[in-house]
Amino acid sequence: MPRGTPAPTLDQLSPMLLVERKAIPREGDWLYEIKYDGYRVLASTGSAARLKSRGG
Repeated sequence: MPRGTPAPTLDQLSPMLLVERKAIPREGDWLYEIKYDGYRVLASTGSAARLKSRGG
């Protein structure tokens, strides 16, 4: 994001969807995480802190 560009608001973003793989990528700039039971959420801080899940 270029300097001076406002950050997107929570309403403009969505939690990432799962991309299931049979093997861990060995090439490229991949990052990965082991997903245990739980929720994918986004958080907004400030005077009106909020959480947003895939279901809203």
